[in-house]
Amino acid sequence: SRTVFLTGASSGIGRAAALHLARDGHRLALCARRVSLLESLLGELEGGAARHAVVPGDVTDPASVTAALDAAEAALGPLDTLLQVAGAAVFANVEETTDEEWRRMLDANLTGLFYAVRAVVPRFRERSRGQIVAVLSVSARTAFPGCSAYTAAKFGALGFLESVRAEVRAAGIHVSVILPGATDTPIWDGLGEGWDRAKMMPATRVATVIASVLRDTGSGLIEEVRVMPAGGVL
Repeated sequence: SRTVFLTGASSGIGRAAALHLARDGHRLALCARRVSLLESLLGELEGGAARHAVVPGDVTDPASVTAALDAAEAALGPLDTLLQVAGAAVFANVEETTDEEWRRMLDANLTGLFYAVRAVVPRFRERSRGQIVAVLSVSARTAFPGCSAYTAAKFGALGFLESVRAEVRAAGIHVSVILPGATDTPIWDGLGEGWDRAKMMPATRVATVIASVLRDTGSGLIEEVRVMPAGGVL
């Protein structure tokens, strides 16, 4: 079993992943800003507070990330996995994208990833093992209209992780990327009407892929997985 630092654990894919991974026997440090949701989730996890911990944190604040990692290791012992699910989405045409929306997309989807990876890599290097699994988006490989800031952040996140993989491979650290298509999570609640959420994947589908990536590391590193709704892109 693994000891996992899970960002974005309070809802959506992160929450579904926590429930699945706890059933698989992994120990989880649940990180997000909404403490009440984390505590509620903790009560639902197999093993509960005896095996898992709530470590509130904001991935866009490097000091908060470090404090949450320290709290996680104090509660659960040395971490061997970073599962980065935290992110946000705002969709708008480029000329309608505000400065604040641009910064938010980069902070939530790219800079927060950088802070988390930068903080865990030295810990993993000391142990000569570790895995970084990042849940990004199919938008990291395929550009769609009306979401240029989100797409820029996801393309940037993928490039960042490919460079990190090359840096840390010799240290025994694995980097895996999961690129889901449209997934029915609360992230869509603020993105307006016009989305057929019945055609999206459930978050549990992505959670099963995450669990598989964490389970199968003996026969070769899974570097990238793309998982799409059965009907294709919406």
